[in-house]
Amino acid sequence: MGAQEWIDAILSIQRIRNNDQGDALISLLLATPDDVFTDSSFHDQPLALTYFLDAGIRLYQQTLPDSAEQAFAWISFVQAKLQLCVCTPNTSRQVRDWCLIRLTRLTVLLLELCQNQPETGWHQRSRELIEAHVRLMQQFEWKHDQEHTSQNWW
Repeated sequence: MGAQEWIDAILSIQRIRNNDQGDALISLLLATPDDVFTDSSFHDQPLALTYFLDAGIRLYQQTLPDSAEQAFAWISFVQAKLQLCVCTPNTSRQVRDWCLIRLTRLTVLLLELCQNQPETGWHQRSRELIEAHVRLMQQFEWKHDQEHTSQNWW
């Protein structure tokens, strides 16, 4: 499936927004074409990234009541793909900054999830998440530039 076909497919699911779309969301999320994350010449990349993020968050919300592990896994998957976009050399600054902001928010979401779990293993995950996120931000020497990011393009 090409990137444009993927957008059309996920858009049809997004329009309906039923709670019973888990299987369809999983299929589409796992079938997201690499171009969405690595091809800066793909003119609908911002739209595709937005739909990808939304699908991942919806799966997180659907799985959280039954399985914190599964919810954690979905957000981790989304994070990994956004990190791929950030680390791709030809990614525009605008897309990279958008991804870094969302990665920060996803990290906070996962930290909250970890803190709400009684098992001690989750606290170790919290520390690992923080360390990994700090390393990523340091790698890009990224600081939240209010002037640049105020140009919300999607």
